[in-house]
Amino acid sequence: MFSNVAKVVLFRKTIDWKLVLWLGISSTVLAIGGSYLTTIVDLQYAHLVLGIFLVGFSAFFYLNPDFIINPTLKNSVLGGSLAGFLAGFIGTGGAIRGLVLTSFNLERNLFVGTSAAIDFGVDLSRTIIYLDNQYLERSMWMYIPALILASFLGSYLGKILLAKISQTSFRKILLILVFIMGVFLILGWG
Repeated sequence: MFSNVAKVVLFRKTIDWKLVLWLGISSTVLAIGGSYLTTIVDLQYAHLVLGIFLVGFSAFFYLNPDFIINPTLKNSVLGGSLAGFLAGFIGTGGAIRGLVLTSFNLERNLFVGTSAAIDFGVDLSRTIIYLDNQYLERSMWMYIPALILASFLGSYLGKILLAKISQTSFRKILLILVFIMGVFLILGWG
């Protein structure tokens, strides 16, 4: 959550608030549902299914760089719903949201700012439920100041690096990272 606050502050001028609203509301509502579901359901194959999905779609978008999905209300709500639910249930919705925003072919700064704004709402909603179910022990709270500092420093360095790469390279790097995340989930390393 701290990382998203840092990115929202650093990329505040490049946020598509329409997409934040469309993806954000559906993501946040479904994140609450997904995180609540973790308290009653144990779905052991969820990471495998998510991994296969990430590998397949990231490979598709990488191999078809001209394929673009229009960021319509319907596409945004569907993508946001899927990403939010998985963020709440499995804890990994950012990769799905990354694929959705990549399919919309957003400019890299717009991508980062918009994604961070959406993710902030998702993280805030699921954090409340996680804390209520005592997923974060009080002994870990002492690390919060260091996490805040690391989040702002990492986000600032990321913004500097982002300015040095092209839009095409950004998209390729993002899709490669999503692919690797999918492989890790399939192998049980995620």
